[in-house]
Amino acid sequence: MQRRFRGLVVIVVLAGFGPAGCGKKTEEPATSTSAEPGAPSTAAATARGPSPVGPDACAILTVQEIEEAVGLKVTASEHVAGGALNTCEHQLGGSPLVRVLITIHISSAKETFDNAPGEPLAGVGDQAKWLAAAGMLAVLRGETSFTVAVMRLDDTPPEKKLEQAKRLAARLLDRL
Repeated sequence: MQRRFRGLVVIVVLAGFGPAGCGKKTEEPATSTSAEPGAPSTAAATARGPSPVGPDACAILTVQEIEEAVGLKVTASEHVAGGALNTCEHQLGGSPLVRVLITIHISSAKETFDNAPGEPLAGVGDQAKWLAAAGMLAVLRGETSFTVAVMRLDDTPPEKKLEQAKRLAARLLDRL
């Protein structure tokens, strides 16, 4: 089942969201629970600096912010699929069936957003699209676009996934 889930992650990333991640898995989440929002938890994350297409997606939100938005404990975080730091996958609740995927683009923001699948959604950023089947919210604001996918292969209704994705998007909009 976990392989099937990984396949979904790859499909979502390849469906117009460009290169992402470095394949580095961490045993503990790469984000910080410190009082400073979005602060990387390791010196290595700071030393890497921003990727060419956006900031380190594993360091932009704190573990606490993700847990509050989704209601489950973050048990692992990793950069995924290809080499850049702009995509991070967080495993929640100790289950391979519940993941949050964050992908951030700056250099190709408008084009990336325009190629994103989904139905238009008002009230988030300058423009937004919601793809209920993948639990994915694509957001464009100014020169930055990002996607946040609350991928839950459980019985969570799409409306709840959208609510959780919107909470995460609001935090990201505060930082980007």
